[in-house]
Amino acid sequence: MDSDTWLDDIAIAEGQNIALDEYPELRNQEDEDGLIRVPDAAENCLNGFSYQDHYLIYDLPLTRYSRLTQHCFQSGFQNLDLRFLVDYDRLGDPSKRRGVDELERWDGVEHIDRIRGSDEISITSVHGGKSYCENKLLDKTDFLFHKQDGYWHFQIEELLPMEGIEPDFSITYRDTSYNYWTRYLHARTNEELTECYHIDGAIRVYGDESSFIQRHAEQLQAGKKFKSETERMKLFRIESDSQPLPSFYELIGFFFKQNPYVKEFFEGKSDESAELEEQRSYLLESSLGA
Repeated sequence: MDSDTWLDDIAIAEGQNIALDEYPELRNQEDEDGLIRVPDAAENCLNGFSYQDHYLIYDLPLTRYSRLTQHCFQSGFQNLDLRFLVDYDRLGDPSKRRGVDELERWDGVEHIDRIRGSDEISITSVHGGKSYCENKLLDKTDFLFHKQDGYWHFQIEELLPMEGIEPDFSITYRDTSYNYWTRYLHARTNEELTECYHIDGAIRVYGDESSFIQRHAEQLQAGKKFKSETERMKLFRIESDSQPLPSFYELIGFFFKQNPYVKEFFEGKSDESAELEEQRSYLLESSLGA
């Protein structure tokens, strides 16, 4: 492969459907969410994972979460079902690699005792944002815990203001740009919230401004999925039937990086979460006041 175009740690070739032209079987390997299963013993880089003679490259929304994807290839994740969103317009060259240091991370959490022992929590919305945002457009993160068949199912959705985040709030998924979207995660754990068997992360795309405003004004509720107002687009899924996922709290943190509300919900207040919240508040106040 002749290419001098570099991502973080690998050279790539680019072209419409270049990965499908090289490996047409990939289209048949897509699951119902458009994700590709990572082959057994695949190697990884910051931007993708090995597949036969090349590297499949993560699609744009997933490239924001290299800490999460890197973590999935560490010890303890062998033989798990890992699935990621890949970009068919790029292929990585395994003969052209370079080292890159990553500095950003925060460690996983230890406990959420206030949830354990509860028969069911239908609505839990914790750590709303500051009041400097416009009415009904508060910067907040919703948490919903629901116990079913001996497992906790919980959802986390981050709701940022429509304005006030730099760079531009829009996101590109499969070559289409969306202006109104949120980060969303679902997980399934045991009753003690110590073992996790399933995590999937996605973006939720809202069709227009009015539906996005409506979502900001409401909370997650058991049985209410906002399906009429939104489309959920998966970025990754990790699951296991035989063994719990290792360090799953860290995975959640890697996905919701730089979100103080997620960190505080699981860990409680800390100097680090307070610093994150101050930085987040400053960005929003500066942008909204501009």
